[in-house]
Amino acid sequence: MSKQRSDYTRRFNWEKIIGSSRKLVKEEIENWFGDTYDKLDEVATINLFHNAITMIEEGLGYGITLESLITANNRNVCFRPFSPVLETGSVLVWKKHQNFSTATAKFIEMLKHAFKV
Repeated sequence: MSKQRSDYTRRFNWEKIIGSSRKLVKEEIENWFGDTYDKLDEVATINLFHNAITMIEEGLGYGITLESLITANNRNVCFRPFSPVLETGSVLVWKKHQNFSTATAKFIEMLKHAFKV
């Protein structure tokens, strides 16, 4: 683990966390924390970060999520990025040869164009 990451994990009180129930996400977080991961107390796991907001507001623990999932409506929580930055990718998947509504088909075409797929 880099010195910068080690200093970061010690600086914050990461005792109680609300983490993802998704195995791949859990593994990414575990790898980022390295040896200090075992010191964390995962008090809850969630599928949707929105469900964790109330738990965070009530002081149950720190939520680990993507920055884009914190909105202006979440006035009692704030986002603090990991240092060094932990980045991840996202995917959008749909069934092949599926018939879509006009709106869905246009949305998929827009995504294909935006990401040049």
